[in-house]
Amino acid sequence: MKRFIVLFTFLLITFVLSAQTGFHMLPNVVEGIGDTGNLDIKIRADVVNETDTIIEVGWERIVMEMPDVWSTYVCSDITCAPPSAFFGSFLLPPNDTVNLDCHFLPEATAGNGKVILKLFPIPDTSRVLLMEYNCTVELTSAQNNFVDNSNIFIYPNPTKNDVTIVSSRAVQKISILNSLGQQVKEIRSFENDQYSLIDLPAGQYFLFIEEKNGNKKEAIPLLKL
Repeated sequence: MKRFIVLFTFLLITFVLSAQTGFHMLPNVVEGIGDTGNLDIKIRADVVNETDTIIEVGWERIVMEMPDVWSTYVCSDITCAPPSAFFGSFLLPPNDTVNLDCHFLPEATAGNGKVILKLFPIPDTSRVLLMEYNCTVELTSAQNNFVDNSNIFIYPNPTKNDVTIVSSRAVQKISILNSLGQQVKEIRSFENDQYSLIDLPAGQYFLFIEEKNGNKKEAIPLLKL
């Protein structure tokens, strides 16, 4: 009962504040469940612009709880902020929706995590919306290195040299960004599904898939060993 009252109060406050900011989140509390075989657990929410003007939305990531070895990062439709970034911003087009995802990297460790995103229209940082992301990671005896992101598959992940990318949709190009958000490689040739990453140093990368039909890009994390 207490948890219901707290959740209802959180939703009520967020609803009232959304009328003041010109945008709102759908939903306001989201949950994701994975296991210790998952490298990256993405929890998705949407930010909706209710006005006829473009809004620059700032965000602050607040980690409420999670195991010490875990890390998190935030992605919009356009780019991903590295785990070291606790602040960021994105442009919200008029009468449009932007995905704002929180990723949890559990490092093969079971536990629970909670992240609060504070959203506010720039420059008026006094009008704040709150978004809650909850992640539960359970123990598993099997390791899963096959990443599924909306019918786009990448394997092996992690990888040492080559990676195979399979998509059910026509792809225009693939951009590879490092953990600082800098583009380090672009792929436009799709004669086969296997691509060499031997020229990239070991580290965390993000693959942005741009489709030929004009759909928005999707960011997929990739670990190079």
